[in-house]
Amino acid sequence: MTNDASTHNTQVCRQDDNVLETGTIPIVFVPGVMGSRISIPNAFDWDPDHTATVMLPGWVMALPSFVSDKLTPPEDGARAPLVREGKGLSDEQEARGWGEVAKDFYRKVLENLSKMRFGRYKTPVYAAGYDWRQSNKVSGAYLATRIGEIMEENDAERFVLISHSMGGLATRACLKNDDGIREKCLAVIHVAQPADGAPVFIRRMFDGAAQDGFVMSQLLGSSRESFQKIVSHSTGPIQLLVTSNYRDEAPAQAWWYTYETFEDPGVKRSWEGDTWTLYKRSDRSPEGLLAAEGERGAIPKKYRDALLSNLDTAKQFHDEIGRWKYEGKTWTIYGTGVEGTDTRCHFKLPPEDPELGDVIPTSPYSPPVILYKATRSNGETVSLTEAQAFPDDRGYVTTRNTRGDGTVPATSARALFPDQSQRYKAGTDYGAVRQFEVVDGKNGGAAHDAICDHGDAVKLLREIISHALGQVH
Repeated sequence: MTNDASTHNTQVCRQDDNVLETGTIPIVFVPGVMGSRISIPNAFDWDPDHTATVMLPGWVMALPSFVSDKLTPPEDGARAPLVREGKGLSDEQEARGWGEVAKDFYRKVLENLSKMRFGRYKTPVYAAGYDWRQSNKVSGAYLATRIGEIMEENDAERFVLISHSMGGLATRACLKNDDGIREKCLAVIHVAQPADGAPVFIRRMFDGAAQDGFVMSQLLGSSRESFQKIVSHSTGPIQLLVTSNYRDEAPAQAWWYTYETFEDPGVKRSWEGDTWTLYKRSDRSPEGLLAAEGERGAIPKKYRDALLSNLDTAKQFHDEIGRWKYEGKTWTIYGTGVEGTDTRCHFKLPPEDPELGDVIPTSPYSPPVILYKATRSNGETVSLTEAQAFPDDRGYVTTRNTRGDGTVPATSARALFPDQSQRYKAGTDYGAVRQFEVVDGKNGGAAHDAICDHGDAVKLLREIISHALGQVH
């Protein structure tokens, strides 16, 4: 093909029945929740790259009500501007959005991608941050616009899309809802996507982030009430709740929300209905997410109303997107072997109607111990402390294992190709195999925030892109 100096160098490459007519194919990377650095008017920016002296007082040590306000997306649908400047970036990298995403999480994967070569093709690497507080449908529309700008900037006709975590929900919404952008996508690779949600979010709805380390517990709240206040207005993150499609894989396809009542201990029951109906239940058996108004653990009305509204938005989003994928152009990578992955939720519920029991004096300087009593279905009467009769977490039993990356269970990350699972292997036919497992400790860490840098994940990204561009890998 002949070119003059005023145009990009072009080559022709056949991929299946498509002929690519451009020598520049941008690679666009989309981060996960909280992975984009956003500037919030009249408040501290959300910037994980900032110094502790800013993040600690502005976010980590702030009151739940203050954090909740900052996590509220604009009502008019506008998005917060992104922070684009980044330490150690060249002018070109800043122009390509590398500063929009958290350095500690994503700089290395961007560098790895930029070092890859695919024949004579130019593959400039872009990061596309977004306002992750908004619905992933809104973020998807923004990404479509941003990708269009990148394509125009490079005079490109095709692009490759890579997502991490919740970025997978936003990119799928982008491709599903924009025919023009979808038709130009050569490949989309989802890494650690919670396609069917993540039970860790349910645990935090009852226990806060107290089990997730000091910073997370201070940032997201260490109790049921504080966590619910903080996330109540966050439309996008609430879409990470477990969907009706989710099942626990041990035993195979098991219902994930189980409970035992105080009245019948040892008799395990499960909720097998619509999850969004479950979340909004005011009944106590099984337990909905929100304590009834006036009960212990209930959040104030403005937070409750916001959370209920965002649950409706989340249901609508997942009803629309389901397990949709861009057929023939989608691949997924997920991690396993990481201790501490929440894969199911179980409750040992307190009694329905405990009665006041004995009041035991202690000392003149201490309050008395108040006991309660409740009766089991077999007639046995049990004496309970106040904490046992009215537990803040409603009897939530933490259940963790290694069947995931520490955040996203494998069964959720595998949801787009539930019958496929293969580890990296040289010579793989990427036209036939679409889903790949990377294992923690084997060629790198597979933890949720590190999986993009796992040795096998890097090889997979290079070879899948190579396949999509029609190159020999």
